[in-house]
Amino acid sequence: MAKTKHHFRREQPRIAKAAKAKEARTDFELSDDAELREDELVSLPRKRYLILCEGETEWVYFRGIKSNLILKRRLSAVTVDIIKPLSGNKKEPDENTLQDNSLKGLVWEAMQRKKTADHRKNSYDEIWIVIDHDGRNGYILTEKAQQRIVQQVTGVEQGILSPHKNKVFISEFAFRQFLNERLPDNEAISKIIDLTDKTTQFDLYANPSPEALFFKDGQFDYKDKNVSDFDEAWKNYLQKAYSCRAFEHWLVLHFERCKKAFTASNDEEIDEEKPLNPDDVIHYLRNIKQFIPQYCKGEGDQGKNKVDAYEGLKPNPFSRLLDDERAIIKKLESAIENACWLRQEMHPEMDENGLRYYEVNPYTNVDRLVSSLLGKPLLEGNFGKLLEVPGIVSATLDFETHNAILMVEMTNRQPTSLIVNQANIGNWFLIQCNMNGMRLAPILPENLLGNAVHLLPNVPCAFQVQFPALANEGDFYLKFCYSQDTENIALYPIST
Repeated sequence: MAKTKHHFRREQPRIAKAAKAKEARTDFELSDDAELREDELVSLPRKRYLILCEGETEWVYFRGIKSNLILKRRLSAVTVDIIKPLSGNKKEPDENTLQDNSLKGLVWEAMQRKKTADHRKNSYDEIWIVIDHDGRNGYILTEKAQQRIVQQVTGVEQGILSPHKNKVFISEFAFRQFLNERLPDNEAISKIIDLTDKTTQFDLYANPSPEALFFKDGQFDYKDKNVSDFDEAWKNYLQKAYSCRAFEHWLVLHFERCKKAFTASNDEEIDEEKPLNPDDVIHYLRNIKQFIPQYCKGEGDQGKNKVDAYEGLKPNPFSRLLDDERAIIKKLESAIENACWLRQEMHPEMDENGLRYYEVNPYTNVDRLVSSLLGKPLLEGNFGKLLEVPGIVSATLDFETHNAILMVEMTNRQPTSLIVNQANIGNWFLIQCNMNGMRLAPILPENLLGNAVHLLPNVPCAFQVQFPALANEGDFYLKFCYSQDTENIALYPIST
């Protein structure tokens, strides 16, 4: 316990340094662009976002991105409306809050705000909800469920299940695995599954019918709402930024690649009655790895040494110095790549067991929203599978790890011809390596094997690229810059 307190004392100079920086530049705003680098002066095209957040933590995070001094310049023509759940003493939501932050409530709010924006001829280009798993889909061993099971299933004693009261299993597959380790009778296992409480919010959300989430037995099922306000087209425009187990796993990915299946996310202070839990993502983020030692859910408080999800990404929390703002952007870019890596890691488990994204832990796709806001789309590539980027390129890449040769089959989908040669091959392909949490210098190709490649419009072409031999340790992934814009990237994790 003393160790935890010591950690907090050790971190205080970091906060104090940020406080002094803020005092020195209390009214600091960029009066002109003199302090920005050339690449930071580029503004994104005009666009409108609506982001509906289930919690205040998510709202604080995206509000921070919107207010970043460098990103404000990039987003100068972009409108980002970020909505948070109703909190405090407020009884009625306003234009910046929502009353129901359930999955159903977020979808409903998206419908209504889209309708209003369209009516005002000020439509949104992208509409997102930001939400965690948090037990919204899966089997829950509640006390009542355990009582039913003990009473109705022969051979099952209370002691087998009672230590796991309120435990959440995010899929039937995970629940069966748990029961198979404790019970030999498959028939009994099936009965237990039938008798266990199940939440189905994401099942209903994923149902192909847009009515599944809002209608039950053919009747509209959303209290105090009018069926005439239901929009059956909501699946055509609504996108979801999702995390399992919680949004804090996405925060961990700003600092490292992490595949740990966390089972809790409690923001309580650690003491003798509430000890450190290595399976709690907040304990991991704040206390075990100390990525954000003063982390708190919701909004931070500089005076109380409470650091929120956005400020905690800075080297000096609460600072408005440009170097700290730049450090945030680098962490965002790292998180985007690490989330892409995580999905690639989870896909084999999903494919093998027929699981959906909300039936595996961990999983996140928050990077898709963040990369859209940054104007840096990141596509997930799979070696051996076709990558289609309409109007730009289609390509199939394979990588021979033992001799570090990249084999490319590519078709230029643009109206003008392109050249791949020895001088520019590094602009198309490079390998990034992370080792011990540190990003190393990129590994550039050694040679384009053969002659320069002339990519005529809509004419398939095959060629090979030789890379230096890869080390035995480290996380490697190939970056394929699929257009002349170096911010358009497809990422391919490499197994070594």
